[in-house]
This record gives sequence, structure tokens and C-alpha cells, in this order.
Amino acid sequence: MTLARDSTDASDIVALRDDLAAWQESIGVTQWRVGEVAPFVVERQVAAGEWYVLRRGESLVATARLLTRDEHTWGPELGGEGSAGYLHGLMVARTAAGEDLGGQILDWFCRMSASHGLPAARLDCVATNARLRRYYREHGFTERGITDFGPTSGWAPVRRFERVLTAV
Repeated sequence: MTLARDSTDASDIVALRDDLAAWQESIGVTQWRVGEVAPFVVERQVAAGEWYVLRRGESLVATARLLTRDEHTWGPELGGEGSAGYLHGLMVARTAAGEDLGGQILDWFCRMSASHGLPAARLDCVATNARLRRYYREHGFTERGITDFGPTSGWAPVRRFERVLTAV
């Protein structure tokens, strides 16, 4: 995976997310909605060095956003700077389904977090997404509770996951 660099990467990330959201909706999975992330938001995140991409030729095959804080989901006590590595937006194009890229990215994320001296790797998904919850457990993550953002937030409750790391 390489660091995302420009607005082309940002627009490709948004397009992949919308494609995956449409696919999820078509199979009855609640996780993302088409159009819920604005391109300018991802452009700012790319400029901040938060997104990584995997390309085959010109095609975006996979991507993920890495952070070193997530107070929104984990709260200020648990989610402060340096408390863990946080993974958001893990996406693998449907054209690469079945290649275990998601599992490889989860392992890469854990290695990256450990190499920065972080004690844990954390992520989340919509609390009702049984398929993704099972996937994260199968990849060594333990459920660590639910964050409910409230009925007026526009956010669905999320199930939090963590993998404790050993230093590299």
C-alpha cells in the first residue's frame, strides 16, 4: 500500500466507496450509503496523509484510512492521540474479492501500528453488520463494546473492535 497523494486518489476512493455501498445495499448489508461521503472531505484527508491505496495499473483495488486517534468512536479516555492505531474505510474492489486483500490489509495495519509503538489496533463497523463483525473476529479482533451516537447524529451505532499488539 502506498500513501494516497492527490485529488485523483481522493475521487477514486469516493467512487470505490460508492460502488461498495451500492453492492452492500443490493445484498441487504447495512454499512455505508451511496453519496454519504463528499469528495472534498476525502481530499482533505488525503492531504493530511491519512489514506493508503493499492493500485493495479490505474485501477484502485484497495484502500484504507489510518489514524492515531479516534475520540469520536472511542471517547476521549480511550481514543486519544497515541492510544492505538485506528483503521477506517477499509475497502477492497469487488474485482479483487476472494484474494484475501482485506485480511492482508488488516495484518499490514497491525504491523504499521506496532511499528509506531502503538499498543493496539482498533476499528469499528455498524453494530448490526453481522457479516463484518464475524470477519473482524476471524482476523483476531475482539469486540470492545458499542458506541451509540444518538438518534439525532445521523450515525448508526457501531461495534468497536481491538487487537492488542506486541512491539515490533
